[in-house]
Amino acid sequence: MSQFNDIARYYTPQPVQQRFHDSLARYPLLEGGRGGGKSTSLLWEAIGQCLLVPGANVLLVRRTLTSMEKGGIEDLFTKSVPRTFYFRYNASRHIVTFHNGSKLFFGHIKSDADLLQYQGAEFLFIGWEELTQFTYRQWDFLKGSNRCPIKTYWFKNREYAVRPRMAGGTNPNGKGSSWVKALWITKKPVGEMGLNYEPGDYEAIHSTYADNFVYRNDKNYIATLESIVDPVLRQAWLPGSWDILAGQFFQNWDPDRHVKSFGQVTFEDWQPRWMSIDWGFEH
Repeated sequence: MSQFNDIARYYTPQPVQQRFHDSLARYPLLEGGRGGGKSTSLLWEAIGQCLLVPGANVLLVRRTLTSMEKGGIEDLFTKSVPRTFYFRYNASRHIVTFHNGSKLFFGHIKSDADLLQYQGAEFLFIGWEELTQFTYRQWDFLKGSNRCPIKTYWFKNREYAVRPRMAGGTNPNGKGSSWVKALWITKKPVGEMGLNYEPGDYEAIHSTYADNFVYRNDKNYIATLESIVDPVLRQAWLPGSWDILAGQFFQNWDPDRHVKSFGQVTFEDWQPRWMSIDWGFEH
């Protein structure tokens, strides 16, 4: 537990990051533009859970392990977390073992086949780096592993109930942008959730480089983002706008322009007719 108290020596959350850590939502999401400190928040939230709950398992996932090893969240771990915080780090198996028996797993889900490695597993906390790179089915599947046999823990002579949670960090671009936007931004159920959707479980916390003291005055970094030619990608990485559909097929989709009711449209006999349907989040 002393290591938990030492976190403040190495990680001081900025205001937006603190909102993420303080969130009481079942599924908090730190979303927005590049440079907002999302990966750092996910990493230290995972470490904090490991230190608070002895014997717990925690999982941090990204689409590929390569991206975690080279500039990703596992690389961030090796560079910023002091050796005194943990007992052992197995780089080949991507597992961190803490002094109290808790374990932090760095995992990946490149395709649905990778989900089988987590079937039957139990993770107190699951953090998703770049959540929009995943499908809704992959998120939904891991919800079944978001559980913990340990029901309470002690902190400062007080007993607390353990709260399994899943959290994410992401920019609004990627193949999963539509379902992430539905659950956290527009507050709508996905697929067959229906009445099982609880809007209060999903809290979106917006951040950009302007919320990060490291980058907010970094003129070179800001100029680099502003120089991105692709206007959709620039909107995704600078303000972190969910009004764009980066990573989707129709990136120029505009509901005000492209969605019309039949009463608003006059069909002439000579005009060709074309109709399509988008099933949504599942085949």
